[in-house]
Amino acid sequence: MEDTRAEMWFWETAHVSIAEVRHGLLIREKTAERSESALFVFARGKNARIEVGKTPYRVLTHALLHVPKGRTLIMDALDGELEYYWAAYRAELPPSAGRETMRRLIQENPLDREVSLRPENAVLFETEFRRMLEAWRSGRERRGLWLKSGFYAMLDGFCAAQIEQTRPMLSVDSVKQAQTYLEANFAQSHSLETLAHMLGMSRTTLYEHFKARVGQSPQQYLMSLRLEAARAHLLGSGMTTQEIAVSCGLIDKGYFSRVFQKRYGMPPSLYRKAHRKSEAPCPAKQADAKKAVTIENLGRTHRYDAVPRRIVCLNYSAAEMIAALGMADRLVGLSGAEGALSDCAPEYQGMLSRVPLLPCRSPENHTPDFQAVLSCRPDLAIGTAYSFDMPGGIEDADAFERENIHVYALKATYTLGSTLEDTYEDIANLGLIMGCPERAASLIARMKTKQREWPPLAQDRAPVRVFSFDAPVNGRAFTCGCSLEASMIRAAGGINVFESRARQFAAVEWEEVARANPQVIVVHRFFDGDDGERKAAMLRRIPELARTDAIRDDRIYIIGMKKVFPAIDNAQTVEQLARWFNTHSY
Repeated sequence: MEDTRAEMWFWETAHVSIAEVRHGLLIREKTAERSESALFVFARGKNARIEVGKTPYRVLTHALLHVPKGRTLIMDALDGELEYYWAAYRAELPPSAGRETMRRLIQENPLDREVSLRPENAVLFETEFRRMLEAWRSGRERRGLWLKSGFYAMLDGFCAAQIEQTRPMLSVDSVKQAQTYLEANFAQSHSLETLAHMLGMSRTTLYEHFKARVGQSPQQYLMSLRLEAARAHLLGSGMTTQEIAVSCGLIDKGYFSRVFQKRYGMPPSLYRKAHRKSEAPCPAKQADAKKAVTIENLGRTHRYDAVPRRIVCLNYSAAEMIAALGMADRLVGLSGAEGALSDCAPEYQGMLSRVPLLPCRSPENHTPDFQAVLSCRPDLAIGTAYSFDMPGGIEDADAFERENIHVYALKATYTLGSTLEDTYEDIANLGLIMGCPERAASLIARMKTKQREWPPLAQDRAPVRVFSFDAPVNGRAFTCGCSLEASMIRAAGGINVFESRARQFAAVEWEEVARANPQVIVVHRFFDGDDGERKAAMLRRIPELARTDAIRDDRIYIIGMKKVFPAIDNAQTVEQLARWFNTHSY
């Protein structure tokens, strides 16, 4: 089911062109052909045989197949007849496709999948293939649209047929029921045994399912609800600390003070005093009183009638922006999928360390799943454009909006050739959304001041050739193309050797890297730890790179992933790159 869903996303996003449509009839004969494009084949026959590569298929009545590019297709009518239609096509993702999407496409390319089906509705497929054939042979002005109309109708039936063969049983969402119950009754005393009994499952089963979905145990989730309610009472009511503790189910005042301080960094009384007397340009009440604003983002128009109260950030750079705008206390969830806490400015690390981390889908895939995001009950999600795309992201933007969650995608992650001006636009937009445009303007002014302090570019030498290495994928190198990072490399006196690739990220052969002969290699570090050092060591062992200037002179530098994404310290990143590029004579 997951593969089919990813495939549907690909077809909805990809640019498709039809290379050839063909029809044939074999009578006691056999044909073999190797196609240079991927194919969809619909065949009718009795006791006929089709072979794709070395895999044989028996055609008893009818069959629908997807044949990957470059495979040999053998069709054999044996002692009878075999009628067939085929549509050869080419498809590719748009240039703005993100890193995780591109990487997943390389690893699990739908175009490389060999699929055979015996769909129930054979008439549908024969009709659409005939329509494509008629369009292919015609000289009509709208021939291209006619072809694609039939192709997409066939695709819709193809995906539906796959789902029918793999559809799982539906079950009651016990985790969602548990969450709803705790949210409505957080002031009451609860035991895991009682909650499990209400849901008709064992204590262990509830704990395991809840922890896997939400990233917290039921008791930890309950505590988060109580502390969030207590924080709201401290800021918005005249209740005493003891009254607040009792109203939130934390009867012991001393215990309440200890757990509150652990979560928010200070005791309840000091937290109330600090935030009520704050002289920040955009205190919560002033921000909440703002007028409605409309923001254009990711090709969508969003109207914000009030300041979002519960924000999920899908990377550290977005979370740092919110903290810099004075709204860290509204963060209810954070994904560590792109970057590390240590890459954030020291003044924000303490705030961000207290935000609950969303659980990863798996040790290999650090992206959280959609249910983990929904469990935070956000009204705004901020991240890269790839976060709101499937299959590489969390879920598509429409799914977020169906749950009444606004989405904001950092502009440079869906804009080719982006610059720091796109980062400034993000900060200005988030300032409007959060009701603190003055604070956003001040932050942008400080960044521009830092930008004016960049060292002047040398006029008497060529730009330093730079290879940005993200990760190895299926024997190739994953690198940035025409992206914000390429713009920062250029501003620092370098040139990204793959900047001409008209997409955000690209997979290249090691031989291509060797031919580009980079003088400097910048390695992306995803997380805290030795991730970057291990990649650098791997590069030194790649035979094709041994003669490149960067490897020969050991000019490999490691940078946190967050630093090359839209962030409040982009200007400092350019300074760091410039120091690396100017360390040696070239």
